Amino acid sequence: MKIAAPLLLLATLAVLPAHAAEPWTGAFWNEQCAPGASGEASLGCSSFVMGAIDGMRVQSMATRTPLPFCAPGNVSTGRTVELFRERLASRPQDHGLPAVVILVNALGEAYPCKQ
Repeated sequence: MKIAAPLLLLATLAVLPAHAAEPWTGAFWNEQCAPGASGEASLGCSSFVMGAIDGMRVQSMATRTPLPFCAPGNVSTGRTVELFRERLASRPQDHGLPAVVILVNALGEAYPCKQ
């Protein structure tokens, strides 16, 4: 009987639906980046956005390919995070996409490259 209780608990947990959004999706970052989110969540949002942009810049330099957006050099971190937040809020249908795709789309729309 001592073994049956933990097994029953594990079986119950295995069939429960997961409620938390996956951390790489827009749904997760929509919660973290929402206005009024905790200071820790807001810091996480800013860190994700700036880390993703830094990663894209490194990849761009390493592969000698252009970034998919042409933001001016004086765009602040706050403005970049604001664009990401606005995109998340205005397009809930995209919340299942990888968050970096949503970020690229937000920046590409705000700062398109001139052909």
